[in-house]
Amino acid sequence: MVIRVAVCLILAALTAPAQWQRYVNTERGAWTDKPIAHNPAYFRIDPCARTDEKIALLQCNPYPSAEELKGRLKMRTDLEVVGTIGSFTIYDLFYLDPDLPDPFARSVLVKTAPNQLHEIHIGANSVRFGAEIVEAGQQHIIKVKYEDEGNLRFVNEYYFVILKEGAVLLDFAPVIEAASKAPSSDMVTYQPTSKFDLDSLVFRIQTERRDITLGEKVSCCEGRVEAPFKLEHGRVIPGVAKYFPPGQ
Repeated sequence: MVIRVAVCLILAALTAPAQWQRYVNTERGAWTDKPIAHNPAYFRIDPCARTDEKIALLQCNPYPSAEELKGRLKMRTDLEVVGTIGSFTIYDLFYLDPDLPDPFARSVLVKTAPNQLHEIHIGANSVRFGAEIVEAGQQHIIKVKYEDEGNLRFVNEYYFVILKEGAVLLDFAPVIEAASKAPSSDMVTYQPTSKFDLDSLVFRIQTERRDITLGEKVSCCEGRVEAPFKLEHGRVIPGVAKYFPPGQ
């Protein structure tokens, strides 16, 4: 199984309900929106049975048959506490078909007040990956993993940070770009080997020769790049990336 890190450290939380963002990942694509907060009971039904959604989540049929409606009523959920960040409580919510061994979808919820939950991520997911609260330098962030449904079965990692002053999308693209410019002219970075070390706030990626004629699995890798970064008020600030030739 191949693991890849999403280019973005995704999302934050707000005290103003209208400003919370949700990230949706489906077979139809990915998008963001800003739904309001709901009580726990709202989320513990089939996502396709929600009454006030303006979008079709998870390829929901807008004209379900009687059999499909009956199937939605059979669905059950499993709500798990992930932990807390400050005054916020984070939950995993898995959607389970009683006829299948694995979940068919998963939500990540944040409790901001009594009976008030914000959904910050929902996606189709057949593997039961639990969300985690991890440290990134001096901050606690939410790590969410989803397996895509493609043939290669990539595992996508998303990270959410909670800030008091608003929702901030932390973009790692500047760090990746800085790393790509660090190797010598005859070398290039090899994306499948990339890894963000959140403990030390360093992005590491191996390099390969620019003029390779062999397959990637045979030719990779010679040398590496290490690119430090820091998180400042909702921004990812790249440091000076350094190239280490083969043998160093």
